[in-house]
Amino acid sequence: MKIKFFLISKAVNYSEIIKFLETQVNLRIEEKICDSIYLLEHESVYTAGRSFDKSEILDPNIRIIKTNRGGKITYHGPGQRIIYPIISLDNKFYNKDLHKFIFSMEQWIINSLAQILVQAYKLENYVGIWTKYQYKDAKIASLGFRVKKWTIYHGISLNVEDKIENFSKIMPCGIKDLSITSIKKLGISIDYPELDQIFISQFQCLFPFYTKLEQTICTNLLL
Repeated sequence: MKIKFFLISKAVNYSEIIKFLETQVNLRIEEKICDSIYLLEHESVYTAGRSFDKSEILDPNIRIIKTNRGGKITYHGPGQRIIYPIISLDNKFYNKDLHKFIFSMEQWIINSLAQILVQAYKLENYVGIWTKYQYKDAKIASLGFRVKKWTIYHGISLNVEDKIENFSKIMPCGIKDLSITSIKKLGISIDYPELDQIFISQFQCLFPFYTKLEQTICTNLLL
């Protein structure tokens, strides 16, 4: 099997990339393209998943974009690496098993963070990836997916830089008093190109059934 990675260096508007990805999902369903993963950074935006509740908004002045992904409210913006897979689950490895896919994605992020000495883990009864910060469980990555005809889209956000103050305007993921951290807050500095290569190498280890992997570096995929 073949998969393509697209590494996008310019911050991307959320609404524009979602429209683009929805087109790509349809192409994948029609088997006109192979599986792909997009790594990028968003312009500042608050998004709400299908289980979002208005009580999660702490600042009434913020603008929310409602989406069809799973999950609740979250923030995306500079300092986060966003990972959008367009992957078909209709194959021998996933066998249309959404839970297996989500578990695999979580393990991929955990394995990648381990390469930079971040001890990350899953927390019982909560979605996402966690680590210890100031002796407390703190969320470092969020996940929210949607499935269309057994093809996955939407994705993962990983807090890289120490730019997480915008989370204070919401109840992230619907969890009261949720502690948020980032790679930088843990005392580790890494740039996106280096982080992306860690993601790719760990992906190859975890998903060896992809026998061909390509990567493309671009400024803005939508141009």
